[in-house]
Amino acid sequence: MRIARSTFVAVALFAALALPAAASATPSLTAITPAKVIAGQPITATGTVMPVAAGEQVKLEELIGGAWTQIGATATTDAAGTWSVGFNPQRSGALRATQLTSTLGSSAEGAIIVLPKVMSAKLVGGTPYPFLGTIGTWKIAPAAYPNGTVVKIELSIDRRSAGFVRGRVKNGVVTAKLPTNGVGRFRTKLILPNIPDYGSITSTALAFTIKGRAVSSGSSRQWIKSLRAGLKFRAIFLPGGSGYDSRLGESVIAFHKAYGKPRTTSFNASDWKVLTTRRVAARDTSAALHIEIDKSRQILMQVKNGVPIMIIHISSGATGNTPVGRHKIQWKGLYVPSLYGSLLYRSMAFQGAYAIHGYPSVPTSAASHGCVRVPMWIADTLYKRTPVGTPVFVYQGPGSSMVSIGRDQGTDIPELAGVDVSRWVSES
Repeated sequence: MRIARSTFVAVALFAALALPAAASATPSLTAITPAKVIAGQPITATGTVMPVAAGEQVKLEELIGGAWTQIGATATTDAAGTWSVGFNPQRSGALRATQLTSTLGSSAEGAIIVLPKVMSAKLVGGTPYPFLGTIGTWKIAPAAYPNGTVVKIELSIDRRSAGFVRGRVKNGVVTAKLPTNGVGRFRTKLILPNIPDYGSITSTALAFTIKGRAVSSGSSRQWIKSLRAGLKFRAIFLPGGSGYDSRLGESVIAFHKAYGKPRTTSFNASDWKVLTTRRVAARDTSAALHIEIDKSRQILMQVKNGVPIMIIHISSGATGNTPVGRHKIQWKGLYVPSLYGSLLYRSMAFQGAYAIHGYPSVPTSAASHGCVRVPMWIADTLYKRTPVGTPVFVYQGPGSSMVSIGRDQGTDIPELAGVDVSRWVSES
């Protein structure tokens, strides 16, 4: 039996869906199963030609770039006039069935939705270290997923939010630099946006763990680099270079002081957790550049926009005589003689005879005559970054277990007492 020329093939979204008839044709029930799939999942499209006839050829077409393009193999109807085409869709879009014999007619359009899928996810570039970052890659299907698509990657450490980064799709792969600001279990959530022809999905396939270890002068270059990055992340001032010398040891002391830990030059494995979960806050959160000196913790902080940008370890007056309160830098001198016969390097007077200055010996506790000692290798940078007039806020932190020890208050005279300021001032 030959099929009438008015016959055509119909395809639609759901099983048992009756399509309206096209001109001079009587379409049958057709189906796309399923109509919404994840990339890589096969789809089967089915339909029937009417009048019923066996041996008719039907092709399934997809609208790609404005042109109808065949997908899958050509189907042949069975004795019931039914055809079936299986295929793996590469994108969302319109489908139709076209009869290759008899009428050569096409069905009404149906549609499919293809959700992308993360096929694999991994770290590249070797073992990840705290605070040094790593690189993650995600392979995306289908292969036709658009290049240049911007994706979001959210991060967490031990289930605490750790911010997000963005990456781009290139040749089916997302590559992104991931910050590793701490230790613990890192989890990522890749979010593919809802763009034309593709739905939005998320993937939590990539997770990894970073463990800390004690770091000292004998540690590997990579672990020392990691330590330096972690201290810098928390605004601890660092020396130049890449090794673990006495200056870096003083930076570790500053870290321990700021976080209320034993004041040693050794960085312990447990210290990584502190760097990961805590930050040092300023007492004065105003926007203006200022200096805070915490006599309890024996630290100096340079603060900008309410956030510490430079934390260093100091030694203030042994008897507790460094004056608390709000002051300001009154004058500065490159080398200023002290009452005790020494030269005070990069001295910055903030209240009468009291000053911040570099000194060869900066113990972990209060030990000066009243001035604020800073390590010599830090003094020059602090001096340059602190103009005359900079506010100086000196306070004794609450809840401190520190007590002032040393000479009697009456005999402890600050270093700049009796100095002829006019002879030694370089900035005023």
